[in-house]
Amino acid sequence: MNLVELLINLVLAIPMAIWFYKDARARDYMWYFWVFVPLILILLVCYIMLRPKGNLFKCPHCQKAVLEELFVCPFCRKNAKRECLNCHE
Repeated sequence: MNLVELLINLVLAIPMAIWFYKDARARDYMWYFWVFVPLILILLVCYIMLRPKGNLFKCPHCQKAVLEELFVCPFCRKNAKRECLNCHE
């Protein structure tokens, strides 16, 4: 999923939220529930589809789960991988 698909989802979500608001408000129902829950669910689905894919491993310094492709741990900001002195991988 790319940025265009994300924008399309948001363009569809906003009119849906407006419709939920108007309909729930007209029925004297919990409008805030029917507006925010669908938006949260759409954002959750977008996050799951757009997040970086890959395996996680433990940082050798802070022991927190880090994406395998990262060289620097986002938590402790130390090198998460060790470089081989022979082949430089």
